[in-house]
Amino acid sequence: MHTLTRLVLAAVALGVLAGAQSQDRPEVQLKAAVYKETVEGDHQGAIALYKQIVANASVPRPIAAAALLGLGGCYEKLGQQDARKVYERLLAEYSDQAQEAAAARQRLAALTAGAPARAGDSRLTIRRVPNLGMSAKPSPDGKYLAFTDWKSGNLAIRDVATGATKALTRDGVLGDASRYAEFSAWSRDSRRIACVWYMEGLKEDRSELRVVSLEADTPPETITIPGARWIVPLDWSPDGSRILCSYGLATGGSGRALVGISRSAGDKQDVSVGDWVSEFTRDGDAILYSASADGKAGPRDIFLRNLKTGVTTPIIQHPAEDLLVGVLPGTDWLFFASDRRGRLDLWVVPFRNGKANGQPVLVKQGLGRFYPLGFTNDGRYYYATLSATDDVFLADFDPATGRVTSEARKFPSRWDGVSGGPSFSPDGASLAYVVKRGPSPVPVHTADSLVVQSLKDPTAEPVVVGFEEFGLASVHAPCWLADGKAVAVGGRRDHPWESALYRVELPSLRKTRIYSPPGGHGFSGFECSSNGPFIYVRLVAPGSGQATGQLDRVIRIDVTDGKEQEVFSAPQGQGISSYAVALSPDGRMLSIVTRLDRYRRALLVLPSEGGTPQQILEFRQPSGGGVSHVWAPDGRSILYVQGKVLRSVRVDGAGASPDEIFQWTGQFFGLRFHPNGRLLAFTGRTTYSGSSEVWVIENLRDELKMLASPVKRP
Repeated sequence: MHTLTRLVLAAVALGVLAGAQSQDRPEVQLKAAVYKETVEGDHQGAIALYKQIVANASVPRPIAAAALLGLGGCYEKLGQQDARKVYERLLAEYSDQAQEAAAARQRLAALTAGAPARAGDSRLTIRRVPNLGMSAKPSPDGKYLAFTDWKSGNLAIRDVATGATKALTRDGVLGDASRYAEFSAWSRDSRRIACVWYMEGLKEDRSELRVVSLEADTPPETITIPGARWIVPLDWSPDGSRILCSYGLATGGSGRALVGISRSAGDKQDVSVGDWVSEFTRDGDAILYSASADGKAGPRDIFLRNLKTGVTTPIIQHPAEDLLVGVLPGTDWLFFASDRRGRLDLWVVPFRNGKANGQPVLVKQGLGRFYPLGFTNDGRYYYATLSATDDVFLADFDPATGRVTSEARKFPSRWDGVSGGPSFSPDGASLAYVVKRGPSPVPVHTADSLVVQSLKDPTAEPVVVGFEEFGLASVHAPCWLADGKAVAVGGRRDHPWESALYRVELPSLRKTRIYSPPGGHGFSGFECSSNGPFIYVRLVAPGSGQATGQLDRVIRIDVTDGKEQEVFSAPQGQGISSYAVALSPDGRMLSIVTRLDRYRRALLVLPSEGGTPQQILEFRQPSGGGVSHVWAPDGRSILYVQGKVLRSVRVDGAGASPDEIFQWTGQFFGLRFHPNGRLLAFTGRTTYSGSSEVWVIENLRDELKMLASPVKRP
């Protein structure tokens, strides 16, 4: 590790304790250890000092983490194997120290580069399967690929040999009231498919599980989970009597359940089996799954849950992210994806009697933004790679003409393809945004960390804030509070489910939860005021408000005392669109976009303290999705995204039809202006959100025969 990097890491650790007394032993020891290591080159002396620091239980966590990182570096320079154990300890005990943990993960990846890999004469072939996306699923017998026909919304199958397609459902429709199939799972005999069937419209937003037979004239079977807004099949039990599903409730929360089919249809047994791919074992008595080792939001390991005894057994444990791929049918080989070498690769390990029996072996390098689809019995594996990316973009804006005057340019970030939600600090000196640091691409387009980056000094190291201690699965939409001393960010926790607002103070990085919506409500979209300690939050009523009669609302929260005030309630029969809350530059006016039906939207303006709204525009959103908008710097116009076009409309209604002021090649949202009014930032997605490619790895059985060969492998 470079001397400058080591010194910077030590400075970061010491900076956290800037208020400590200069004579504090841990602080002095750390500085002395770094000096011995990097200046004097006395690695043995540095090791002794680092060990003294980590042996002291009262040492503050930032210093202990920095000391472990230095200790591992010294061991590496001396060629000693203890470096790996030190880095693993750092990740296991100090994952909340983001910078040190990231450095330890990087060093572990380099040390693991010598792990056993497949031979150079691999039998594998890898090819792309055209015209399919990430909802495709192969049948176990390898004859068909199930997919959603996005021209009709119906579930269909493609014959792998001939390419012929056939619709399995007939009532799909895409429009104001949509009915369509999506994610599916095949029964082990390849004769039935379970899929989620969505029913969407302004007055309806729910889903059910459909079991569709390949046999002609067999009506589909419908399975529902009471109160579930969505339900997605994951795997069938070997005997075909149960389906493992994930589901989410309209009142908030999500889970996994075994649901019975046929004569036992509707029976539900909740099971706790992580948040990734899950599958039954060969005998159907247990489930394999991936879950965070710390039970919160840390890197995942692979576990086995016995359904009869309820006992959970770890199968794969490693400081890296380990994601279940599955057991190849008819074999004792368990495949998984892992970033233990620094990127997500495909690995395999012998799996017998419910245990990993041997060392993992690398099968394929570089899976990319990988999404699992499934095995066939003859040794093929299908997977998707996500091609849709999110990045922060900047474009020049002329306040005098009210138009964008340049092409959009990507903001330079080390998190290429996985960043978004830009927000300028009130003084314009910094940019906050969110990024995804973990290797898993699912859920699609989610972030797990906040980044604050200096705009005055491009060489300055960005501040990275993780939320592991809160167990957050995702974070989104940062905004700066008016005093410029803190950033608010939305976060979602899955176990147990909770959606909440968090506050990150700068430069201390102290994190606190400041608001969680009332039971049954979610929130999507919020805005920080420029003229006071207020945050405006869009609350989404449970079940779109239809079953309970509750309405979508906008409330104002005072972050100093937590007081809430309702400032807007959606009219009966309407909802509030996503990304649909924005404040005027002076914080006195609030704009809201409501949904009139699936495609029609209305833009309203009202005082930020509440009052009678005025509709200034009705328009059609061709995607049927949310409407991102922002006030122009002069407060006289509102800019809003309609499809791939940015339009401007006068707030006072004096203008004619809205002006087109900018076009983007893909999706864009999260609009924010720099305080100088001359720079517009947004999140840009070059293609639609689920854009992906399907690939198949063939000849896995022949490859496994090579792995099982007694011949010594290089």
